[in-house]
Amino acid sequence: MKPMKKKTVLWLLLIAGMLLAFAACGTRQTGKPAEDPVFTRDGLKLTIPAEYADLLVVATPEYDAEGDGYVLFRVSEKASMEAAKALDAEENLGAGELFSIIRRSEKEAHEMLCYDLSGVEMIGRDTAEQYYFVCRPTDVRFVRLENIEEGTKQWEALNAWADSVPRRFVEENAGLTAQTRGNSLLEMYLNRIAYLPETNYTLSTAAFGPLDGDGFDASAYVEKLLDGVTYEAVDQKAPDGECTVLELSEDFIRFDFFLTDGGESYIRQVWNDNRNEQFYKASGVDGAVRTGEVVRDWFDELAAFTAQKWEQTADDLVGRWVEQSARRGVIEITKGERAGEYRVEVSRPTGDHQKAVWTMNAKAPDLSEGRIAYTDARMTIRTYASEAAFTEEVKYENGIGSFCLAGDNEIIWQDDQDVAMDTCVFVRAD
Repeated sequence: MKPMKKKTVLWLLLIAGMLLAFAACGTRQTGKPAEDPVFTRDGLKLTIPAEYADLLVVATPEYDAEGDGYVLFRVSEKASMEAAKALDAEENLGAGELFSIIRRSEKEAHEMLCYDLSGVEMIGRDTAEQYYFVCRPTDVRFVRLENIEEGTKQWEALNAWADSVPRRFVEENAGLTAQTRGNSLLEMYLNRIAYLPETNYTLSTAAFGPLDGDGFDASAYVEKLLDGVTYEAVDQKAPDGECTVLELSEDFIRFDFFLTDGGESYIRQVWNDNRNEQFYKASGVDGAVRTGEVVRDWFDELAAFTAQKWEQTADDLVGRWVEQSARRGVIEITKGERAGEYRVEVSRPTGDHQKAVWTMNAKAPDLSEGRIAYTDARMTIRTYASEAAFTEEVKYENGIGSFCLAGDNEIIWQDDQDVAMDTCVFVRAD
């Protein structure tokens, strides 16, 4: 038998290798991919990617009233836990922790939002008005005794996955609705006003001094300012025009909510005896949020609430009032034919032989409140040829607004049509 030639042997070896490769490929194609393990707790589930399953430890701790409260899931890196155990050092307690998911009652959640929440993020709520948070350590829990470079890469990959957990957890649990809240100083103080009754604050405008918020439920306005709203710190010059000032004098801090067109979404935080300031811009899903308008509505309702505390009624608005600052504007309010109806005329000089005049028919939404509102304001410019003879130029009709008592002898005009006289304070002239 003749020996095989070298070329023949090489060809046979090559063909055999190709067959082995094809066989190997076929085996991988028919194999089933590993399934993502799912952990459950109280009807909620947390899915871990299969590729990380052997790298992580998922704990479901018992409820601890004195400690962390109700922790649903705590997820840690196994290698860091094992390295810390080998060191047997107390300072390595919590080693490897990536995040925890906790649940709080509505009251507990609201109280949490009143303080610094470094490393804690609200992510959702359920139909029972329980709130869910993801807690991330604010210090590094990575521990290794060897293979540090390889371990660092693994740690970074696990943290990148942990960043996506809040969104994924809400999405995979049908009973949850996404709910987020920021934790800037502005947001903390707004939460305190809504949820800590002992919080003292005032609201004021350039024209009218501070109204004390004591006893007033501001939670509806706080919700409007916080739900779905993001506050971003920005470099900004103060917008021109007026603002409503929210002040917490006990903490030596105030927030200016601007009203000027183009500036309604900006808020200025001022502290340290007016030496420091920070601007925020409010944004929502659909763009900028007009926070200035929300706070001005808050001010208007607080003014009406304050008047009611003084047991004043709509009839207490009847009389002659003059503009407090310039003493130029005059308001005449008389009773109408029926209870709760009033005739109002406002006038203010605008130049030689000329003045602006507003006339409207107002009604009291509630006779027990010191407030009347109108929807039919007619504003004209009158030019006088003599004391009795004048011509009129109509500027607008069907303007809306209100008048409300702000004290024993003061009223505020809230003019939603013409900002020139908006929130001007008038004092009794009688």
